[in-house]
Amino acid sequence: MKIAEALMLKNDYQQKLNSLKQRINKNVLVKDGDEPSEDPNELIKQAFSLSQELQTCISNIHLTYAKTKLSDGRSFVNIINQRDDYCEKHQILLQAIQHSEQFNHCNASETKWKKIISVSRLQKQADELGLKIRELNMRIQEANWKIEIIEPQKSLVSLVPPYAEKVG
Repeated sequence: MKIAEALMLKNDYQQKLNSLKQRINKNVLVKDGDEPSEDPNELIKQAFSLSQELQTCISNIHLTYAKTKLSDGRSFVNIINQRDDYCEKHQILLQAIQHSEQFNHCNASETKWKKIISVSRLQKQADELGLKIRELNMRIQEANWKIEIIEPQKSLVSLVPPYAEKVG
């Protein structure tokens, strides 16, 4: 399985787990005399099992990222961390630009505002970071479709909740 496939599987697991949580919450309490539409104990067991599969999938993705070097010799984790750093800096610049334009208009009776920063300089920096982010994202996506996932273990220790028993 390629990393990209594992990432899609992780997303599927997360969506299914969220759905199971909602179904559990809808079925743990019913009016006296009514029956739940689904057995919440069975749903909890399914959720625990799926959560375990999700954690194994995430661990395998992280292990693969940590042990993989890209063509330039840098670790996959370092590339992802650099991209995340660029994204954070990009957001800081965009928010500063947005906030600097918040008070552009005023009438004679209102307070006048003065920009302390050069919006054009910040925009240029943001554009440069945006380009670097896109380039790193392309490298990451390309690698995700080429690199096989490392699966040291298919699953972790099974944990079935002993407290998921029928009440009543």
